[in-house]
Amino acid sequence: MTATTAEKIQAELTRLLYQQAPAVLVGVVGSSALLAWALWGRVDQTDLWLWLGAVLLLTALRAALLWCFRFRPALFSGACVWQQLFALVLFLSGCAWGAVGVLFLVPEQPAQFILISMLLTGIVSSAIISLAAYWPAFYVFALPAVLPYALSCWFYETAGNEYKAVAFLALFYLAANLAYSRVLYATIKKTVQLQFDNLDLVAQLRDEKIQIVAADLAKTRFLAAASHDLRQPIHALELFVSGLEQLVRLPELKRDRLEEVAQRLRGSISGLSALLGSLLDISKLDAGIVEVRPQPLLLQPLLASLQQNFEGMAQQKNLRLRVVKTRLAGVSDAALLRQILNNLTSNALRYTDRGRVVIGCRRRGADVEIQVWDSGMGIAASDHSVIFDEFHQLHNPQRDRDQGLGLGLAIVRRSAKLLGHEIALRSTVGKGSMFSIRLPRCAVAVPAPDKEIETMADTDILGARSGYEQPAMPSPEHIAVMVIDDDKDVLAATADLIRAWGYAVIAAPSAAAALDALAANSDAEKNLSLMLVDSQLANGLNGMDAITTISLHLGRRVPAVLVTGDTSPQGLRDASASGLRVLHKPLHGEMLRSLLAEAGDAPIIAHRYLHLSA
Repeated sequence: MTATTAEKIQAELTRLLYQQAPAVLVGVVGSSALLAWALWGRVDQTDLWLWLGAVLLLTALRAALLWCFRFRPALFSGACVWQQLFALVLFLSGCAWGAVGVLFLVPEQPAQFILISMLLTGIVSSAIISLAAYWPAFYVFALPAVLPYALSCWFYETAGNEYKAVAFLALFYLAANLAYSRVLYATIKKTVQLQFDNLDLVAQLRDEKIQIVAADLAKTRFLAAASHDLRQPIHALELFVSGLEQLVRLPELKRDRLEEVAQRLRGSISGLSALLGSLLDISKLDAGIVEVRPQPLLLQPLLASLQQNFEGMAQQKNLRLRVVKTRLAGVSDAALLRQILNNLTSNALRYTDRGRVVIGCRRRGADVEIQVWDSGMGIAASDHSVIFDEFHQLHNPQRDRDQGLGLGLAIVRRSAKLLGHEIALRSTVGKGSMFSIRLPRCAVAVPAPDKEIETMADTDILGARSGYEQPAMPSPEHIAVMVIDDDKDVLAATADLIRAWGYAVIAAPSAAAALDALAANSDAEKNLSLMLVDSQLANGLNGMDAITTISLHLGRRVPAVLVTGDTSPQGLRDASASGLRVLHKPLHGEMLRSLLAEAGDAPIIAHRYLHLSA
């Protein structure tokens, strides 16, 4: 039970305690008046008047306390204070009723004795119910009300054994009621607790329903935007392919025209790959397969790399990019932090038409805050939360890909959450914005690696988005490549490209077909240097099983790469757990060239957990 819930329970118990008070006060006034009327002329008048005045005065005090609780609840802070005040007044009231057993109890007068005994029994019994919401209140009332009566019966000078028995029964009655009051209090408290638990459950279900509806709307918007952004490059590809078909039918092929179409095809494919790569990054973050390696880092090398990477973009837009030097250090994952800062800087430059972008660090207590300022168009306060949603772009209704995909800030939010860093935004419409990320500050740090840090397990896809240098290709001699994919178009396209580079290729739709091809080509079996295997094959088989089967057949480890198009969280987790190098579709030619170069140097792509045993 949280502290807040406990306070709510005590507040409700206090409300129930005071709720019973009006009826009790009426009963007290009536009982005291009845007793005074019955004893009039039988006891000392002064004692009777003093007692009646004390009871009525205490009743008025309880009424005043009730009025304050209802109409001046802020007079005292906390339910405990109100309970204690209530108990204090009850203690005085109990003492007043206990005085009856001392002042007016006369065993020689049976009628008077019976009247007082019945009255005290009724008052104490009714108090159990009215004071059940706070058991100490019953204790401080019942003890002073009954004990004097029992002592009077026991020690009265002319009382016989029958009155001592009455005293004993009174004490037993008191003890039983005290125990019962505790049980009743526990029951009421449990009931109140269940009431709040039910309210919390209802609120939780309501919040979950709101989240589900919001997630459904976000999913619909996400799919609509993704569908549009996927259709655009595919639509362009279809038109370019149709144009190529027309060009090859011309009597004379125009080389420059073919090169132009090929470049445009490459541009559309690059845009498509960028979108799929960003979606893959989001899927990896959601799947929880991105390994975080926090370490102390000097922040100046990271900021300097931002200046180097984005200086050209700033110059193209006639903007000034300034990085404020810093000696501060923080604790974070260098790769994910660089990705966050890259996205924030890219957005700042993209949406700033004049002025400058400034990047710097500030101390924030035990933290350091990295800030990215721009003098751009600014963001309205109502849009501060939605800009971190997927495909949400404030100033790009036409979905121009040159202005980004609307996924950068979504990746920033997920990456920051994974790191446990706080992302903040301050912005004024028409004047600019400031995005910041806060991380723990440290005194000792190491510089981040100078080379480009890859942020995901699939380094090649990110490399393709940021530019990829063509590696030196090994000699085709004594190198054979196996491609296994149950999609005939993918299989044919991959095999044709590798053959065009002069390498021997074994292309098969399954592991069984690949083994048959190896049996028919001893040279390929001997020279097999790389396997490219789709993760999902026909008939429920998977790429890992195919790689294991072929490796066991060869009796040696062959560099193997698992190729997958599955971006579901579970699919990404399964691929990551395979122990193989995993690449995600679509693959591009430079990536395949890199794999062949690595395979020609050394078997560095070999699987980690495959044991070649029968």
